[in-house]
Amino acid sequence: MNNHLDVFWNFGDDSEIKMLHQLTHTFKNNGQYTVKLLTESLYGCADSMSQIVSIAAVKGLFIPNAFAPEAGETENPGVALFQPKGIGLLTYKIQIYDGWGTCIWSSALLQDGHPAESWNGTFNGKPLPKGVYRWEANAIFIDGSVWEGMDGYTKGEVMLIR
Repeated sequence: MNNHLDVFWNFGDDSEIKMLHQLTHTFKNNGQYTVKLLTESLYGCADSMSQIVSIAAVKGLFIPNAFAPEAGETENPGVALFQPKGIGLLTYKIQIYDGWGTCIWSSALLQDGHPAESWNGTFNGKPLPKGVYRWEANAIFIDGSVWEGMDGYTKGEVMLIR
C-alpha cells in the first residue's frame, strides 16, 4: 500500500506555494497572513485547513549618514542613493534640507511597511554640491508605537559625497 500524500502550503504573503512535508518559512514583513495547508492522497482524497498568523515582532527605522551618487545607481544602489531602511511602518515622513533651510527632498511613501523612495542627491533635476545636508524624520509603527529616532534623535545629518 502506497502512503503517498501531496502537501501544498500557501503562506498568504505572495511567496511561492511550497510542496514539502516539513519546512520553515520567514515572513518578510509584519501583518496578518492566512496560512493554508492542502493535502491530497494518491487516490484524490483532499483536505485543507487554514490559520491566521499574526507577525508583529519586527519594527525599526534606520537613516543612513552618507551616500555617493557617482558610485552608480545600478551598480551600487546601497551606496549611490540615500535610502532609509525600515520595517513595520504604518506612517513615515522624511525631509532633507540644505544649509539655508530649503526642503530639497521629502518622502512619505511606504510599500509593505518599508520606505519606498530614495534621494539621488539632486534638486530640481540638478546635482547638488558635496557637503552635509540635514534630515528630519518621523514614523509610527503598525503596533502604534512612535519611532523615537536613532540614539534618541529624529533629526540628523547626511554627507553627500561627490
